[in-house]
Amino acid sequence: MPYTSRPVVQFGAMSAAATNDEARLLKLEEKVAYQDKIIHELNEVVVALNRRVGELGARLEAVERTLRAELGPREMPEEKPPHY
Repeated sequence: MPYTSRPVVQFGAMSAAATNDEARLLKLEEKVAYQDKIIHELNEVVVALNRRVGELGARLEAVERTLRAELGPREMPEEKPPHY
């Protein structure tokens, strides 16, 4: 069997490329994890604010009902204003 030469593989270059890819992948995974955490925190803020808006809306409706009950229907006088 004759001897055939095999292509020379540069392990240093492949290893550096693999390390670079792993570093990039790790950085992307860290970014995604950070963004997931921020999205979760922001969602909690939105839920709390939505709850607060609902509470304030209910209080406003109660104040409006109280004012309507206290003031009652207003009657406008049928007379002309004094400047006529």
